[in-house]
Amino acid sequence: EAVRGVAVDFLSQERGLSVPVAHGPFLYYTRTEEGQQYPSLWRRPAPDGPAQLLVDVNALAVGRPFCRLGAAKPSPDHALLAYALDTTGGLVFTIYVKDLASGELLPVQIPNAAYSLEWGEDGRSLYYTTFDHAHRPHRLYRHTLGSDPSQDELLHEEPNERLTLYLNKTRSGA
Repeated sequence: EAVRGVAVDFLSQERGLSVPVAHGPFLYYTRTEEGQQYPSLWRRPAPDGPAQLLVDVNALAVGRPFCRLGAAKPSPDHALLAYALDTTGGLVFTIYVKDLASGELLPVQIPNAAYSLEWGEDGRSLYYTTFDHAHRPHRLYRHTLGSDPSQDELLHEEPNERLTLYLNKTRSGA
């Protein structure tokens, strides 16, 4: 998946940077350190400024047989980061929300999510999809920060088993 086009879905043993992608006042990119298995997600103020580590997948992978970062999206005000993490290899993700000023995770975990998520314009709502029995993204939910994920509102269910439900904002942010 991507933060506005920054690919984070690869494994590497070499040092490297992705091309920084402008999103709001920041440039988002991935960085892989030599000898590390996974890339980490970073940002820095545009056009240049100090880099900030957002998600260190190598640290999250410690003690786990598998770790994959799915979608990672900053909130509209760039204060929070929602990201999806698969630790089973089954492409079933748990969504976490991180406060980027403190570096702390908010007390929300949304389990059994598919790979796409987006923020609402209010910066307090997260939209995400879930799988059906055939591992097809088919339901769209809205989660409001501070609420219990089991109470999330179902917004749409795709009944046609030949179609996949995918969530993505347009370039304008709509």
